[in-house]
Amino acid sequence: MAPRVDEIADGIFRICTHRPDGLAEGLVYNQFLIRAEQPLLMHTGMRTIFPDVAEAVRSLVKLEDLRWISGAHASRPDEFGSVNDFLAAAPNAEVVAGKVAVNVCLRHMVDRPARALANGEVLDLGDRTVRFLATAHVPFWEAGVLLDEREHVLFCGDLFTVEGNPPPVSDADLIAPALDFERRLQHFTVSAHLPPVLRKLADLRPRMLACMHGPAYNGERCGRCRRWPPTTTPSPRSREHKEGRNGARDRPCRRRLGGEPGERRGQRQHHRRVEV
Repeated sequence: MAPRVDEIADGIFRICTHRPDGLAEGLVYNQFLIRAEQPLLMHTGMRTIFPDVAEAVRSLVKLEDLRWISGAHASRPDEFGSVNDFLAAAPNAEVVAGKVAVNVCLRHMVDRPARALANGEVLDLGDRTVRFLATAHVPFWEAGVLLDEREHVLFCGDLFTVEGNPPPVSDADLIAPALDFERRLQHFTVSAHLPPVLRKLADLRPRMLACMHGPAYNGERCGRCRRWPPTTTPSPRSREHKEGRNGARDRPCRRRLGGEPGERRGQRQHHRRVEV
């Protein structure tokens, strides 16, 4: 199935491929293209879908003009699986990610040297900027997010993953479906790192959360990422990591979430479908 392309904010496009992948309702794999003076592609997708994703990107910008390639984490193929295919097509493109992702993963797999960003570092795209924020262990140990500082869109990777083929932009609840998915599939490690990181992301007051496996959540829903349950229980992977070889007794991770978010209301809707 060819990807669906939608402009979800001014100059920001969601490239969405829906695949079954062993799930009753399937799963979407989203890439995001920031059409700036120096275009940035967030996530490359797997190599198996590269031709279709590349064609979708080409409908928005010249592929050879692509300047930056990034992702929320580097240890899975849906983030950087076709990075070298894009680099071959875009001679001036440069891979950019957090220091841990670059030093541990990307420098061993990318055909050209990758640029490592420090926590809070700003990347200039010419007519707009994005800021990198490290989110270690949320959801994976080398993870990080990008914030488009002009449109206040937060590219949050695997956070708030949901099953199915949701609409490009949604005002629906983002917590309950993500919790349901996590309970059933144990998609990522739930640990003591999660609540404080979600609070920090909510404090940014993004206008939109651009999820890799789900819709882009609009407006006031973004502040509700604070509302992850006050008590969370680590997944088996996090328990194994914590216990090591000692077989220590399970200790549920308990962390209170604080306060209500300062939610923005009445945000301008910018979603439009793009014909590829």
